[in-house]
Amino acid sequence: MIFGKVDTVLVRELRGLVGDVAGPVMESLSVPVARVTEAVDSVGRFADLPAQIQRLTEERNRLREWESTARRLETENRELRKLLGFVPEPTWRTISARVVGDTGSVFFRSVLVTAGRRDGVKRDQVAMTGEGLVGRVFETGERSARVLLVTDINSRIPVEIERSGERAVLAGDNSDWLRLIYLSPDADIEPGDRVVTSGHGGIFMRGLPVGTVTSVKKGVALVRSFVVWERLSYLRLLDSGLPETLLAPVGQDRAEPR
Repeated sequence: MIFGKVDTVLVRELRGLVGDVAGPVMESLSVPVARVTEAVDSVGRFADLPAQIQRLTEERNRLREWESTARRLETENRELRKLLGFVPEPTWRTISARVVGDTGSVFFRSVLVTAGRRDGVKRDQVAMTGEGLVGRVFETGERSARVLLVTDINSRIPVEIERSGERAVLAGDNSDWLRLIYLSPDADIEPGDRVVTSGHGGIFMRGLPVGTVTSVKKGVALVRSFVVWERLSYLRLLDSGLPETLLAPVGQDRAEPR
């Protein structure tokens, strides 16, 4: 300790030299230990092989049952569509855009993307990632656009519980959490339920993934979004090819964020 206080530079060099010498030695000693560990793991996996085979067989049987059910429902759905003269929804075109800035604050949640009117971006287009719903286009420029996030306090989106079909409104509060409001008193909703868009209001088509219910207390449910907000790099903007006036809610005034 006294020597280290006297000449700290020499001590640092000595420590580096010891590390250089000890590194290869420790690496060579770790090789047989790693080989023994791998051998033990292999024996353990081999001993568990019959249980794994049985589990995979059960999963295969369940998947075959689901496949049969899905084929039957697909046939019924096709026949019912023909019977009702169903008019299919328009085909949605995807516009890819890169997130270049987070223009949000404690009072406003939005991001700036590198696609604008010249790329076909229009107001109220839906913004998605591979995980789920991000928000909607709020402002458009020639080469850029601003997307209002679902977590913004001005955001209100009609949604439903995928399992039970219960409908509610998804509200942001400028945090990473979302809330379900206007739930009925006897709503069939539980933690773990998936939340998707209901298609009401004319902007968000039905069935877009939103998040998972984490808790239900006093008529308000908290929802964790599927989107990882810290890794928001690229967005997909959905364009139906319809005029912008047809995508806006009818007879409803939207509050503009300030």
